[in-house]
Amino acid sequence: MTVYQGFLYIKLFAIGSKSEQPGYFLQSYPERKTDYTLKAVRATFYGEDKRLHPLNGQKVRIEGTESAEGIEVKSIEKISIFS
Repeated sequence: MTVYQGFLYIKLFAIGSKSEQPGYFLQSYPERKTDYTLKAVRATFYGEDKRLHPLNGQKVRIEGTESAEGIEVKSIEKISIFS
């Protein structure tokens, strides 16, 4: 299990189609060199992950495992922007 931290952001895919859904990404911090794809494992029918979606635009710490599809999030917590 690896710990990642950075800013979580959402990007919409297939806009205007029946397949429109959010994609979740983590901009690494403090180095800001890598944007990781987060694998939404608890997504609703429309693709919204109830753990990740409310943290959009927040600095977070994630524990997870990296695969070819992205980081599978085991736990996520909001952290202070001043830490």
